[in-house]
Amino acid sequence: MGVLPFRGSRWAFLADHAKNQRVRQALGLFGVRLAAVLAPAVSAALFVDYTGAVPTFCGGANSGCAVVRGSGYGYLVLHGFPVPLPVFGMLGFALLLGISLTRELRRWVPLVAGVGGAVALGLFGLQVFKIGHLCALCVTVDACGVLAALAGVVLWKGEPSPPDAELGLRWGAWPALSVLGLAAPLAWPHVRPAPPVPAGV
Repeated sequence: MGVLPFRGSRWAFLADHAKNQRVRQALGLFGVRLAAVLAPAVSAALFVDYTGAVPTFCGGANSGCAVVRGSGYGYLVLHGFPVPLPVFGMLGFALLLGISLTRELRRWVPLVAGVGGAVALGLFGLQVFKIGHLCALCVTVDACGVLAALAGVVLWKGEPSPPDAELGLRWGAWPALSVLGLAAPLAWPHVRPAPPVPAGV
């Protein structure tokens, strides 16, 4: 008779442990996806500033963004062609989002997010210790990378992964938000109203 309460408490403990695993899994997955949606949008804004004649989103000629942009560290030369780092930000976070949305590949999310977080910390350190200036948009992308890495740790600690570990938005909303976040900054320079012409001109 005395064994039954023990068994009951043991099953209650196991059920609570499984529930906590599922909660951690869902929170980690949500954090990774949120970072992977926000970061490409900010990277797209950076890309507009890197490729435009004048900056649209981040400061003027004397801003930290301009200093970082003009330092030479904001480009990676491939086959003699300088590619702005925001391109890799857009591609990397899009890859992370795609992996997090694919059930068969979800186990790789902590690793990919961890690599991205390490790169983000390296780029932030480059701004602080080498360039000596901070670009607000760059720091935002770096923060998203660190957030994704931390969420990846939570996701990893929540293993094994139940197939229905979801939180918040439905599956299809994430890619829709990602596309919208990418398109809005890229389209803004072409649709924004022209500045008013000063009187007398």
